[in-house]
Amino acid sequence: ARGILFIQQGKYPDAQADFAKAERLDPEVRFGSPVQGLLELQQNNLAGAETTIRTRLRAHPNDAYLHYLLAEVLTRKGAAVGSSEFNQAVQAAQTAVTLQPVFPLARDMLGRLYLQQGRTKQAIAQSRLAIAQDPTDQMALYHLLIALRKDNQTAEIPALSKKLASLRAQARAKEENEHKYMLVETKPPAH
Repeated sequence: ARGILFIQQGKYPDAQADFAKAERLDPEVRFGSPVQGLLELQQNNLAGAETTIRTRLRAHPNDAYLHYLLAEVLTRKGAAVGSSEFNQAVQAAQTAVTLQPVFPLARDMLGRLYLQQGRTKQAIAQSRLAIAQDPTDQMALYHLLIALRKDNQTAEIPALSKKLASLRAQARAKEENEHKYMLVETKPPAH
């Protein structure tokens, strides 16, 4: 838990030390491996993240989150459609949703990868599943809109576009409200 707090504070070396200690104390710790991979991703250390994730996957091959993180790293590294790395990203995302069917992030990733491959029917299916699991998932909704357009299924597009615009407006309003609160909260006391 402290490692996660260190990540939020930007204290990455402290976070890494805590994750390493957690795994020494309990090699079966559930979140140590994925969180360390996520830490490296947040630091934009894609090569380090990939190495960490692949190492952890050898030890925990049934960890859906690690498979998702591998797909995320490979795509962030710029894997081109049809390349070995891109195919590995697709396989990793497929494995993630197989291992954990209710996993909107992985379904978003898989839908996006299918869309890039031109597999619009599969992209539509994954996006619909992600939205069913999280109705506020803007990325899945965006990918669904793109896939429906590519597949010439235009009937739903106006309603889905309105829904996406509404979700974006709600997110902006929430962010603005939280920002206002932060400004009030951090305002120095008057002397």
